[in-house]
Amino acid sequence: MSAGHAGSVLVVQHGSLVGIFTERDMLRAMAQSSKADAARVSPVSKWMTRDPLTVAPDTPVGEALDQMLSGGFRHLPVMEADAVVGVVSMRELAKSISKECAVRSPAACSAFSDAGVEPAGSAERLRCLERALLVQL
Repeated sequence: MSAGHAGSVLVVQHGSLVGIFTERDMLRAMAQSSKADAARVSPVSKWMTRDPLTVAPDTPVGEALDQMLSGGFRHLPVMEADAVVGVVSMRELAKSISKECAVRSPAACSAFSDAGVEPAGSAERLRCLERALLVQL
């Protein structure tokens, strides 16, 4: 994961998605093992999230982001029929929303700072930006 600059890897067995292993899973493995070496040699299947939620390639960005926010995770496998076609991250979705917002409604993107109101957290800001984008469509 480090060499590939990836925050997650999909676990596929016999061509089927069986789990997702993330940086958080790695940290949990290290924290819950009596020795770091024990965690390093443990099978990924022991720590991965089994049967993760997935989205289709045509899932709207807002819907995928809502799944991530409500589920408390940052990576979401993308499936077409029974085949894995990719994985999308919260960062990628945020960039997509930000880019669309800037193109379609620059005023909506800066409305928060102009009003002197900043949403409490980045997740809330993303939701507000998405709402602003949807309103502008």
